[in-house]
Amino acid sequence: MLSAWRLRNARAGQALVETAIVAPFLVLVLLGVSDMAQLFYYSTAITNAAREGARHGAYYDPSTGTNLYDSQSGVFAAVQNEANFVTLNLLSAPNAACPSGPPYSSNYPSTPNTANVIVCFNGQWSTTAAAPGQYVKVIVLYNYQPITPLLASFTGSSTVHIEATAVVACQGLS
Repeated sequence: MLSAWRLRNARAGQALVETAIVAPFLVLVLLGVSDMAQLFYYSTAITNAAREGARHGAYYDPSTGTNLYDSQSGVFAAVQNEANFVTLNLLSAPNAACPSGPPYSSNYPSTPNTANVIVCFNGQWSTTAAAPGQYVKVIVLYNYQPITPLLASFTGSSTVHIEATAVVACQGLS
């Protein structure tokens, strides 16, 4: 009877040791999955914010024949309203051409978990509005810092860059 009791306690001790060895790996995997879920969430949210900003910039009110949001500040307000959980910065470079496409490495924010927003009307990075038939382009560049270093180790940096671009034709009578 006594030997059965000792055997049971020895097995319980072995299970405790195995759990202590495996637990850090399980926690790391759990945090990695959490990082991936957050990365997916921010990617979707940033994409939605860019679309909402471009949609606002292209809006046309037929009753007044105008667009109330056809300025960089109006479009930026729409992006900010959609992505209110992120610190956003409006980048401005008057009379410059709109960035044509990835990579946008020089325009990403240096601060982790913040985003830069670029608003272009008709291919120009300026404060003027686009006329009907021209295009509004909104670029949101987010610098995501994961909780665990696993996700960032794949990119070779401590942060992961997320980019969303939306281009919409302006509405109205041309």
